[in-house]
Amino acid sequence: METIGKGTFGEVKKVVLRSTNDIRAMKIIRKEDMSSEYMNNLLNEIDILKQIDHPHIVKLYEFYQDKVNFYLITEFISGGELFDKIVKIKHFTEHNAARLME
Repeated sequence: METIGKGTFGEVKKVVLRSTNDIRAMKIIRKEDMSSEYMNNLLNEIDILKQIDHPHIVKLYEFYQDKVNFYLITEFISGGELFDKIVKIKHFTEHNAARLME
C-alpha cells in the first residue's frame, strides 16, 4: 500500500478494492493520540459522512475500527491537497475557488 499522506493522528494509504479493482483511500487514525472529545467529534463526523452523497464531498464507503485504529475507506481523490494549492496561490479569490472546484 502506497502512503499518500500523513497527519497528526495517522496516515492515508492508496488501496485497491479487490472485487472491482477500484482505487480507494484508506485513512488510518490512531486512537491512542486523541482525547475522548476529539474521538466523539470524529465519530459524529463519520456518522454524517455515511449519510451524505454529494459530488463535492468525499464519499465514505466503509468504516472499521479495532483496539488501536479507526479505518475509513473513502473515494480516492487525486490532485493533491486543497490547502497546499491555496498556500501556493497566496491570494485566494472566488474565481480561484470556482476553478479549483471544476
